[in-house]
Amino acid sequence: MPQKRSSETTQSSQMDSEGSQQQKSSQKRSQKHNYSEDDLQKAMESCSLDGPGRTTLKEASERFGVPISTISARLHGRKDRRSAHEHQQLLTKEQEATLARICQNRGYRGDPISLAELRGLAGAIN
Repeated sequence: MPQKRSSETTQSSQMDSEGSQQQKSSQKRSQKHNYSEDDLQKAMESCSLDGPGRTTLKEASERFGVPISTISARLHGRKDRRSAHEHQQLLTKEQEATLARICQNRGYRGDPISLAELRGLAGAIN
């Protein structure tokens, strides 16, 4: 078996290292948060308390499992993703809930709504 030259070995290890780094970064990007909105609210409350019961962002992050940057951003007024894009929605939350109830009722009766009907109902509600 022929031996690899040192430059080929170095290139091969560099490519393996780059591939590993790309895989790690794509895994980070695809990770969803594993905390609830309730956890975030508790973390924010513990940080915003005055007096001896107040915790630091780092302590709250560790205790509730919420990233420090998320707690900080929300304390400084940033909205959650759903609220931030609410103005782009065609239906309000109440209208959406009404439409969902209509769909559920029809489904329970064994007469599910078609996509065309759903669009028509959404237009009528809006």
